[in-house]
Amino acid sequence: MANTRGTRQHYLPACIIGRFSDRTSGALRKRTVYVMRRGQKEIFTQKAEALCWKKGMYVFRQYSGTIDNWQYEDHLTATLDNLENRKYPEMETFVHVLVPYVTGLFLRGPDYELRRNFVLDNCFTKARNTSDDVNGSRAMTLQRVLSVILTAEWCYRTVESGTRLLLPDTGLCRCRYRSQPAWVVPVSSSSLFEIRLRKRGCVAQYMPEYKAWVPMLKVGVLTSEEVSELNSEMQRQSLTQCFARCPEVFDADYPNLSASQTLILSNSVMDIETFFSTEELISHEFEWYSVARISTDHLSPTDARKIFLNRSNLYMGKDRWNPPMIMLPSNLKPFRSGIKIQGQKMFLDLHAPHDFKSYIRK
Repeated sequence: MANTRGTRQHYLPACIIGRFSDRTSGALRKRTVYVMRRGQKEIFTQKAEALCWKKGMYVFRQYSGTIDNWQYEDHLTATLDNLENRKYPEMETFVHVLVPYVTGLFLRGPDYELRRNFVLDNCFTKARNTSDDVNGSRAMTLQRVLSVILTAEWCYRTVESGTRLLLPDTGLCRCRYRSQPAWVVPVSSSSLFEIRLRKRGCVAQYMPEYKAWVPMLKVGVLTSEEVSELNSEMQRQSLTQCFARCPEVFDADYPNLSASQTLILSNSVMDIETFFSTEELISHEFEWYSVARISTDHLSPTDARKIFLNRSNLYMGKDRWNPPMIMLPSNLKPFRSGIKIQGQKMFLDLHAPHDFKSYIRK
């Protein structure tokens, strides 16, 4: 449990916002970006560290601390710089840095509380969110969505020379790929990740010469027309503001949203869990720990096959990022792992077991 009470708690890392600056020197968080806000015609500049934060957002009073535990940010800059130089990460970095960063975008923002209140309203309950309720829910969502993002198909795309991407305050944008949900996650003014959801896929390959696993990361290029269309859509899907290296990428039409419009927009952009059934999310919520152990300990395919239960206590790396809170269900037996090793490849299957009810303790 972190102890950052009373500090600025960023929901979009300043080291990411700073990558959309026209400045090329100095700390990323100190660099200025162009900012456009809903309902305001004037475009202005601001330092990255002064944007996308809120005091007390991650406070967890029950444990006298916060869940402000996003240490994967410490390695984001180096990882993304390497990608720009075509140095692709090993699975260990992918699991501990890129996967939690993208996962966190679905739950770190202040709009998460709005979405949770909406769920409570639909349940016809008078219960309301305390900060502990909200942040406990954030931790649970993180625990379950990590395996979803880990299993997704990833593609790293750069843009054609002379074009620039903007960054929405959500850090991502909803799209579709072959009728399946997908998201784009801009990580600089010239690059982004495309994340396509799937319930089963090859997530890594073992390289015996290096005794290491590498993620199945595709690469591609966006045309100037695709960038232009994407920028307009990212600005439309941003909740209150967006950022860019140059003001020309912004659309002039950027109206204010009412509270109800903001909620509708947030629900549509962040709707990731409904692609999976409750049984699928529950039965695979600890897959991240298994993959983290395999990649960090550089287990061979033969040794990786010995991991057959989906459990959080398989891996507790103290010198690497771990989820801030682990919520263990007392009424469930450990599920079979969805990890399948075929030759030198690692597959992850998030379908629920047909005998799901047999795992419920009586």
